[in-house]
Amino acid sequence: MRGTIMAVGAVVAIAVLLLVGILLSVEFGLTGDEGYEAGPPMNFDSTSGGKTLAVALDPEVPAVGRLAVLSGVLTDASGNQVEGVRFDVSAFHLEDEKNMASFSFAAPDGAFSLAFQFFDGAGHRISVTASPAQGAAPFDPVVAESEIDVAGFDPPLTVKIKTIGYLLMVVLAGVIAGLFIRGGLSVRAARLPPKRAEGEQTA
Repeated sequence: MRGTIMAVGAVVAIAVLLLVGILLSVEFGLTGDEGYEAGPPMNFDSTSGGKTLAVALDPEVPAVGRLAVLSGVLTDASGNQVEGVRFDVSAFHLEDEKNMASFSFAAPDGAFSLAFQFFDGAGHRISVTASPAQGAAPFDPVVAESEIDVAGFDPPLTVKIKTIGYLLMVVLAGVIAGLFIRGGLSVRAARLPPKRAEGEQTA
């Protein structure tokens, strides 16, 4: 009986904690992407050795699960695109201090456009390096970097409720199975008193 009460109490405690989490998310407006504003593209550049690397990120604030487009072009002092360029792109997670994504590709015309997604709503540092491609005219690498914010979203309220329902069903099924197994293992055959011979007296 005591084990049953403890099991039911655990299920109720889990349900209360999950309900409190939902209420807090609703209170602070974390129930979807209704307030998300992507903003205009963000531009950053770097100049070195007479060459300018101009990079644009669209949108300015990317969102988790949505495509962001990173584009760039390398030009010389006259504004002409440099031919035969190798671009190395990386997205560095500032909180976890680790590289989340890396891309390398050749651009014969000195320009690139890359569509990708972020997987964590946190600060990142975007780094783009332009260097000579294999067989191209040599020049000093040009690096352009910028720190950005990535918007992260909680699941919609309906998804949270469904998830909680499934979780409670699994927990309840586990509790019922545990109680059944425990009850089954505790069943013992009734032990009958030993049969006494005729005329035998009890002590």
